[in-house]
Amino acid sequence: MNDAPWDLVRERKAAFELLGLAEGVSPKDIREAYLVLAKINHPDKHVGDVSAEDGMTKINLAYRILCVPESLAEKHIKKFYGDGGSIWV
Repeated sequence: MNDAPWDLVRERKAAFELLGLAEGVSPKDIREAYLVLAKINHPDKHVGDVSAEDGMTKINLAYRILCVPESLAEKHIKKFYGDGGSIWV
């Protein structure tokens, strides 16, 4: 099937898109975008809204994928994919 590094490339692109960033931005810009989105979408501000929790999960995963070493990012992706589905859908 798909080779893990190619999956990581695709996931990194999706993560940049989710955070509203262009590829190649600085770690500081990634963190700032993450904090803005986390503040807006935090489940505590949307009590009982399952889509807010799902959105926060996606934002957290995007941040982890972009801010940790490649091997750890792959671990996070595999944790959320589980049976091969996509978290971004």
